[in-house]
Amino acid sequence: MSLPRHEYSVSLKSVTLKNHCTTIIRASKRRPTVSDNITSLSEQCDMYNEKYHDERDLQSQVFHQQPMIDSAFMVFDMRSEACRQFNGNLLCSWLNEIHCHSDRDQISFSAILASSREHLLAPLNESRTKDIKPSRVYANINNMPMVQLISPDCHWYFHRFSRCIDDTINDHPNPRPRVAVIVAGTIQRFLFRSTVEKMIHPMVAKDGANVDYYLSLTTQKSAPYRSDRLYMSNTTTDPFLPVRDAATTADFIKTMLVKVGASARIVSIQTNIDIDGEEMLKIKREKAQEAHPDEDPDLRFPMFDIRTDEISRRTANGNRNLLKMHYAVQGLWEEAVQWEQESGERYDIVMFMRDDTHWLSDFSLKPFVDELEEGDVFIPSCDAREHPLTEFEINDHLVISKRPFAGIFGNYFSKLFEINPQDCKKRSGMGKRKQRGCNSEMLLNYVMDAEAVRVKKIPQSIVPFQRSVNVELNGSTTMCFHKFCQSNAKPVNLDHTDIGLCNNLYG
Repeated sequence: MSLPRHEYSVSLKSVTLKNHCTTIIRASKRRPTVSDNITSLSEQCDMYNEKYHDERDLQSQVFHQQPMIDSAFMVFDMRSEACRQFNGNLLCSWLNEIHCHSDRDQISFSAILASSREHLLAPLNESRTKDIKPSRVYANINNMPMVQLISPDCHWYFHRFSRCIDDTINDHPNPRPRVAVIVAGTIQRFLFRSTVEKMIHPMVAKDGANVDYYLSLTTQKSAPYRSDRLYMSNTTTDPFLPVRDAATTADFIKTMLVKVGASARIVSIQTNIDIDGEEMLKIKREKAQEAHPDEDPDLRFPMFDIRTDEISRRTANGNRNLLKMHYAVQGLWEEAVQWEQESGERYDIVMFMRDDTHWLSDFSLKPFVDELEEGDVFIPSCDAREHPLTEFEINDHLVISKRPFAGIFGNYFSKLFEINPQDCKKRSGMGKRKQRGCNSEMLLNYVMDAEAVRVKKIPQSIVPFQRSVNVELNGSTTMCFHKFCQSNAKPVNLDHTDIGLCNNLYG
């Protein structure tokens, strides 16, 4: 079994001997029994890296292919004399390394395989149509396969042994789509239950999708964009979530995902997202302070609206929140891309969702799979809301993207710094307005146009959700819609829900 990229194996970094060693050494500080001699282990790791530093050498090439394993699961084929002899030599050499160095047998395996003079039989990035990255196979000088490293996707850390089942016994005749769901926000507004039950579970159970979930949440409260609305001062966390501490919440989220057949690739819960050290933002703020020393440095980027003092205050707050969200999304996107590179897999569809998404009925991938040729990116039309979007705005509550275009939104934080605010303002029909510039919907539309993305606007019944919050009302917790979206064609059916608009709760 290949060693997976996981917090327990390599601290969510690349699967290398160096990172595995570092993770064990760090773990020894809180669990001293992790090795019989941590000093010997550290010296052993350094020795291997020094011994196999010259990648021109065949053995070093094998070592740097990082044939890392989890030795808790191994199967030996003893049916032929050649296999019995190879297995015996491998195990004797391996046992000798364990005897001479540390008891952590996984540390020495890659060095033993390298010294056995086997070679990789197939490229690491071999193309394929099946769901799982092919096993890595090492062969002898006669190209006889001797060692097979099972895909790390099959590892029990991910609770997905079904990933290793051949597609020929799958109920779904077509290749299973691989979907990444990326969510960033705050624990205060995060809604999870409907996402698991009505969005992720139907994709897995009915559409046959492999769903990987990437989540970043912060626990520190931040000033909301519309803090002037009375209900915003009464919001509370989702009663479905245990929020005693970050670890408990993260474990609960992972468990719920596993129960519906999805994988929790990243579940990060931290106090705050620190964007202050980002060089691009520091430069923006310095220039803003020079030009407008009496203003909040976040007032004019990326959104701009200074019509009143109250609007100016909430715009600055909104800009900070927007930047933090997209910064977190970009970090998750980088993790997803790294997973693709290391697994040899590639996502078919990437969904970028807000933290406060509440699904009203089951979501299905089928319309997007059937209509993929009609668009590169799919977004809710939201053309029947109370304050209609202009022709220069596009809804930014949900983005469902084909993989080739997902990087536009995954790297949206960086892309915001490439935007010419004046050009966006001019192209969005705001050129003559001195006190207003592009809002978030205009910015997204501007980027879509600049990237020549084919946008297909979809009815709300195809994406049956509403952005919602939990509020405390009369001593109990009530959910309400705070960013209501509806479509003229095929609207979402609201007859079966008693959830109302937040603005109506407090009169």
